[in-house]
Amino acid sequence: MIYFYIALGIILAPFVFVLTAWILGMLYLQTRYLINKDIPYTSKRIQTAIKIFSLLLIKSFRLKYKVINKHLIPKTDAVMFGNHISALDPVVLVYELNHTHVSGLAKKAIFNFPVFKHYITARRVIPMDRTNNRKDAEAMIQAIKQAKEGQLMFVFPEGTRSRDGNLLEFRAGAFRLATKSKKDIYVFKFKHMNEHKYYHLWRKTCTLEFFPVIKYEDYKDLSTMELSNMVRKIITEG
Repeated sequence: MIYFYIALGIILAPFVFVLTAWILGMLYLQTRYLINKDIPYTSKRIQTAIKIFSLLLIKSFRLKYKVINKHLIPKTDAVMFGNHISALDPVVLVYELNHTHVSGLAKKAIFNFPVFKHYITARRVIPMDRTNNRKDAEAMIQAIKQAKEGQLMFVFPEGTRSRDGNLLEFRAGAFRLATKSKKDIYVFKFKHMNEHKYYHLWRKTCTLEFFPVIKYEDYKDLSTMELSNMVRKIITEG
């Protein structure tokens, strides 16, 4: 009988850990949000709260990843474009780029979850409504404004996650964020994130890779479609 309880404990341990981490993370962020809701997003207190909660999420889902070309991570205001294959992609980006007051565009549905709403609102993430063209355009205008103000902004130009990891078609309109804000572009690439499962005993090592900066002077004469093709080629060919 004792072996049965040992085996049961081993099976349930990961679930207990995940549940505990989620509860602690939710309580922590909710508390910090209520305390800090009236202070600027650039505050160190907000920055610390977001970084800790991001780490809790990463650890809760037992995500194992490495960053390639970490020296190419932007240290100042810019815009970023990359592929999207997991719900944890933006969490990893926020964690790795938290020192830059990173923000981005996200689906409106995510804002329906109270804890996540506070998490992303604290980073000034902008909701996008794909069913409403007017609101979609307003979201892009707001993103361009924040980029011009100096906030690092990221966008997933595919518009949704690729379940199998293959790159989907890009929405050329997403690149107006770059052409209108006149910021340098950093390209990133996630790999194997869609293969990660938190219940796997042997975890897959995922990667986040950064590529050299594309200066505004080097793309200012390109159309959004041409710029889209350029970024897509970088992601597919490295």
